[in-house]
Amino acid sequence: MNKDIFMWKIKQMVWDIKEKWADLTDDDLKGVDNKDQLVWKIQERYWHAKEDVEKEVNDFADKLMKKKS
Repeated sequence: MNKDIFMWKIKQMVWDIKEKWADLTDDDLKGVDNKDQLVWKIQERYWHAKEDVEKEVNDFADKLMKKKS
């Protein structure tokens, strides 16, 4: 996914992201400008394996895209 599109989607999905990963703060999300950084922030807060978080983020994004379209 293109970086600009991902960032636009992140801005739209902030509330959904915060609902799913409630331990993420506004400050955490301000610094996120790509998927890898979102994965890293979730790993940092929840101490989950990178592969698990990547799958969780991908599944979350897929569900949101279906829901919003």
